[in-house]
Amino acid sequence: MERRSVPTLTGMVELVFSPAGLSGLSLPSGNTGRHPLITEQDPAWLQRLKDELTSYFAGNRVAFSCPVEKTGYPPFFARVLACAAAIPYGERRTYRDLAAAAGSPRAARAAGQALAANRTPLVIPCHRVVGAGGALVGYSGGLEWKRKLLALEQAANV
Repeated sequence: MERRSVPTLTGMVELVFSPAGLSGLSLPSGNTGRHPLITEQDPAWLQRLKDELTSYFAGNRVAFSCPVEKTGYPPFFARVLACAAAIPYGERRTYRDLAAAAGSPRAARAAGQALAANRTPLVIPCHRVVGAGGALVGYSGGLEWKRKLLALEQAANV
C-alpha cells in the first residue's frame, strides 16, 4: 500500500492505494500532509483523482472515476457500497432506499453499518445517504462534514 496527500481548498486529503485502486481516503484536515504529494510518476488514475478532488472542494460538480479496492467487504456491504457509488452528485437517498437497492429492503440498519465501513468516502459518496424524512444521521467523518459536503453539492447544483 502506498500513501499520498492532496492539497485542497479545505485542507489535505490523505489517500491510500494499491495497484488495484484506491483503498482509503481521509477527509481534509488541517495538517500539512503526512505523505508525499501525487506526481507524474504516480498512476494516471491517481493523477486524475487529485484533479477531481481539487475541483470537488472548489465547489464544482465531479463524478469520481478512480478504481476502488473492494476486497475485505462482506457481500452485503459490497452491494450497499456499489449502490451508494451510483447516487448522482447532489442527490440523496435514505438508508432504506439503499438497503432495498442492495436486495434487502428491511436491512436499513445493516446498510448504515456498511456505509460506516466505507474506506473511501467522497468516491463512494456515503454522505449522500440520509435518514428517513431527510434527517442527517450517521457519518464516519462526523455530521458537520456531512452538512458541509451536502451544502457544497447543493450550491453547485444551483
